[in-house]
Amino acid sequence: MSDSGKVLYWVAYDIRCPKRWRQVFETLKGFGSPVQFSIFACSLTSTQLARLVDALKQVMNLKEDRAAVIPLCRNCRDGVLCLGTQQWVTHEQPFIF
Repeated sequence: MSDSGKVLYWVAYDIRCPKRWRQVFETLKGFGSPVQFSIFACSLTSTQLARLVDALKQVMNLKEDRAAVIPLCRNCRDGVLCLGTQQWVTHEQPFIF
């Protein structure tokens, strides 16, 4: 955990219905930044994480859809290998809340 009390999470999701996919995407935009299609990077406190999980439960169909909220420690982040044009989102960059 950083000095700000935030942890970097990757949120990956597989949503069956295009309408629900859009709702999940819009929900996540309020908590982080898109990294890839259906993957967001979110720097969150424990309170923000709880709000995110509650918000996702409201828009997902938990019998058909799935999402994974994956914490990334500093060592894990430092070991991420990115190929191609997209820049890696760092823990220190600002996020939309």
